[in-house]
Amino acid sequence: MRALIQRSGSLSTRPLTRNIIPRSGNVGVRLLKRGYSQTPPKSNTKRDIPSFKNIFFMALVGTGIFVYAVDSLERSKRKTTFSDSEYASIMKGLKRRVTMFKPGELDVQLIYPNKKEINEKILSTITSDLVIDPFQVVEEFRTDPEGRYEAILNDIRDTCGEKEYIHNLPEKMLVSLIKDYIRRHCQIGQTVTIINFPTTMSDAMNFENDVSQIKQLYVPKSEKDSDICKYFETVDKVTFT
Repeated sequence: MRALIQRSGSLSTRPLTRNIIPRSGNVGVRLLKRGYSQTPPKSNTKRDIPSFKNIFFMALVGTGIFVYAVDSLERSKRKTTFSDSEYASIMKGLKRRVTMFKPGELDVQLIYPNKKEINEKILSTITSDLVIDPFQVVEEFRTDPEGRYEAILNDIRDTCGEKEYIHNLPEKMLVSLIKDYIRRHCQIGQTVTIINFPTTMSDAMNFENDVSQIKQLYVPKSEKDSDICKYFETVDKVTFT
């Protein structure tokens, strides 16, 4: 061993511990910083729990939406029967609405659906500038290739048949067709008679709402208890045949 040391005269006799002493005195500080940065963040459990005010507000909003939905369903139900006072209220409301013809501009007479010979008998006793048959009105629009109703009317006719399709039109469509027909063929100051109309309460109300008030409705005595008869009887516009 001594011989080896003596032969390698370049072997350093300085202490070996010098090679492991760190060159920087900040190692401890870096270790502390590293340990501090790895500390898990504090829990925000208080923020995660909804407050009483938020819960109360959400409950109010939910209750409001529920009440609105129930109210909308109730108002969307169609009314099929009416009392005498309701008829009078409806008539007053219709008078306040804007129609195609103002009161007095067009005299409109309606003949409740009857047999052909009865209609002819009534027509012979009244004066009229124009007699309108709803079926002929619908046929005129159905056979008009340039008309906007042609396609749908032919589809309904193909489905329901030639004689019955007029009774299966979408709601308000018959009144819309009659309204357009009157606009084309009638003038202010004329007297118009519509036969076999109205057939439903909806048509009666929509006609007076959109087209014109009627002057007289001719109804057979057998229909005196019908809703349509009562509807016009409240304003003294019914003549029994």
